[in-house]
Amino acid sequence: MWIDHFGTVTIVNATNGQKGVLTFSKCGWLGAGRFEVSGEVQDREGSVLYKVNGKWNEFFNVTRNTEGAQPQNLWTKGEVPVDKWNHPAFVTGLNAFEKESDLLPTDSRLRTDRLNLERDNLDLAGKEKVRLEEVQRAARKEREGAGDDWDPKFFSKSKSAEGPRWISKNNYWEHKKQVLAGNA
Repeated sequence: MWIDHFGTVTIVNATNGQKGVLTFSKCGWLGAGRFEVSGEVQDREGSVLYKVNGKWNEFFNVTRNTEGAQPQNLWTKGEVPVDKWNHPAFVTGLNAFEKESDLLPTDSRLRTDRLNLERDNLDLAGKEKVRLEEVQRAARKEREGAGDDWDPKFFSKSKSAEGPRWISKNNYWEHKKQVLAGNA
């Protein structure tokens, strides 16, 4: 099983107006184009500052948009996978956090489907994933039935010429501090 990432993603720096526009290639017949990504970084006026390209699972290069500029490697795939899930070494034990009490109850590392998957209990992980999705669908149906809009706790949705944008409310760390102190 794998995920085929494809399409265009635009990432906007709300502070200075620069944006990155990345296009992930759709996998073609016999794997042609699989994992390929290309794009550019633009200034506030839309002038291209850098061009980027690579394969999201192998390497990523950037080239300044000036004559004669040479590509610079930003990232190259590291270690050989260490487990049957193709997780590199830095991921192994990611859920083995020292103090569970430092995590918010909504932290995805505490999700029962993820924990069971990590413990190699695939049947229970699958059942838990379905259960969690059903809970989410029921909550959405209830909100829609009541005419309530979903209001995420840490992001707000705004409109722009490129389409909807999610902007941080910059309240996560204060909320976490309050929850862990028992004040929320």
